[in-house]
Amino acid sequence: MPPYLPGEITDYIIGSVSVWEKSTLCNCSLVCHAWLPASRHRLFARLTTC
Repeated sequence: MPPYLPGEITDYIIGSVSVWEKSTLCNCSLVCHAWLPASRHRLFARLTTC
């Protein structure tokens, strides 16, 4: 068994986090290097302008 989770599993985990839960997505981006792209994509999926 590999010492890491497959990309499909991490995408499912991060995909289950709401885009409105910014603090959770920020924490997901700090878990490991492999989680950064998916969590960053979810984090910046909804940008609001002032």
